[in-house]
Amino acid sequence: MAGDVPGPAARVQAGSAERTGASGARYGAWVGARLADGRVVRLSPDDGFHYQACVRPDGLDALFSGAASGPPRIWSVTIDPAGAPVALTPTDSGARHPAWSWSGDRIAFTSDRATPGAPQHVEDISPQGTPDSGNIFVMAPDGSRVEQLTGGAVADQRPTFSPDGSTVVFVSNREDRIGLWSVPSDGSEPPTPLPYRGFAYRPWFGVDGTTVYCFTIDGDRHRVARIGLDDDDLELLANDDRGWTHGPFADPNGQVLIAHSTRVDGRYRLFEIPLDGSPMCEITVDGVEHPMHGTRSRNGVITFDVAD
Repeated sequence: MAGDVPGPAARVQAGSAERTGASGARYGAWVGARLADGRVVRLSPDDGFHYQACVRPDGLDALFSGAASGPPRIWSVTIDPAGAPVALTPTDSGARHPAWSWSGDRIAFTSDRATPGAPQHVEDISPQGTPDSGNIFVMAPDGSRVEQLTGGAVADQRPTFSPDGSTVVFVSNREDRIGLWSVPSDGSEPPTPLPYRGFAYRPWFGVDGTTVYCFTIDGDRHRVARIGLDDDDLELLANDDRGWTHGPFADPNGQVLIAHSTRVDGRYRLFEIPLDGSPMCEITVDGVEHPMHGTRSRNGVITFDVAD
């Protein structure tokens, strides 16, 4: 059940021990939050695979994806106190990568509900959590008013809202490449590729509404970069200077990104990446050694996941 995370002495047993699902497959991941006062709470159930949390901009609740077994669903949960997660998507299709709009009134997500064939199950999800197929949808915070924004036999994923809510940028394998695409959030027009056609993954809009942050491949490293919506090239962030760095999430304060990086010891940890170019700074989460996929609200609540 959701609740307080045990102290450091019990961190391995609490967070990263493998679990056995209903199918007999061994897998496990969990979602938590670090509150503004430093307390850490667990938000996801004890069994199964739950990951890719996204905090609501006001910090009152969070979204995450996962299930004890079968297709992953999107869940909503209050943070303080941690409540019982409420499923927002059905059991007959897979849903993942939930992302709040900046105003907190809509949710964008990936789903295979319009894709022919059986949905992917959490027992078969890759360590990276990438879907085999799916399209981009939006819905209300209670799971109602679902609208499909993209279609086709493709793997659309990782949506992010522009600050004004008018646009969703996402990752797709359209055109036989992994890159960034844009679509109006009301579905009034078909998706179009961003001018930059190189590899880019896990986009997040910056507060200016004209910049998207992502990670890309630079030689033998994964690095964070910024891309202007009208630019055909990207800019690598110089202070992301070693290790593999994934994410990123643009903090609402407009001054830093939140990302996870192997820059310290080869294991992923959360970091702030200052946008002024100053050195990256680790974000510590009491009792959790290797948190990933961090997001942060305006009042300082950080959500994260921990994978086996």
